[in-house]
Amino acid sequence: MVGPRILRKFSGVVVLALLGFVIFILTVGTPAFLIRIPTSALLDVTASSIKGGSPLGYKLAYMGAILLVVSQFYSIRMRIGIHRGGLRAIPGPEWLKMHAYTGAAGAILIQIHSGFPLAFTYSRFWEHLYPGLGLVGLIGAHSLAAWLTMIVGASGILGLWLHRRSKDLIGSSFKYWLRIHVALSGALYVAGTTHLLIAVLFKHTAAI
Repeated sequence: MVGPRILRKFSGVVVLALLGFVIFILTVGTPAFLIRIPTSALLDVTASSIKGGSPLGYKLAYMGAILLVVSQFYSIRMRIGIHRGGLRAIPGPEWLKMHAYTGAAGAILIQIHSGFPLAFTYSRFWEHLYPGLGLVGLIGAHSLAAWLTMIVGASGILGLWLHRRSKDLIGSSFKYWLRIHVALSGALYVAGTTHLLIAVLFKHTAAI
């Protein structure tokens, strides 16, 4: 029978592999991120000019995605970090703060990129999902990812608050919150990665 420690380390490897896939997609999108922002775009900043596929909007999304990836190193640290040195050299509470704050900062940048709330295209994501058309038919995934980013970011701050108030990390409130937070994070990964695949790898501008 596989022990909990092995399962925890295996889950850490899975998280690392999933993050690696996202990093690969972001690497493909790096040339577009490095494009210089036109001066005119900086002088005329509106809700529409900083969202989607605009040069500034793209950079906001890129940096937001990087922050979300960085925040997940907390999950890796909890699962496969070594006991002395390495990722475990930093106290757990500090890692949790990093996880919550980088996640919240990334969520804010992605919300601006999505145009929320003034220019939020496809806010009713379910009306723009067409599975029969394949991956490109999942254009609505980008607005679903935006909603989930907002929810997961707020959930992370709530978790940090629960952590500070609870002396027992396996207390009922924190335990139930953690299950919900992990499930929401998994849904965000699926929706967010789908959006990245469509917008970055397939360069389908309507998805941005």
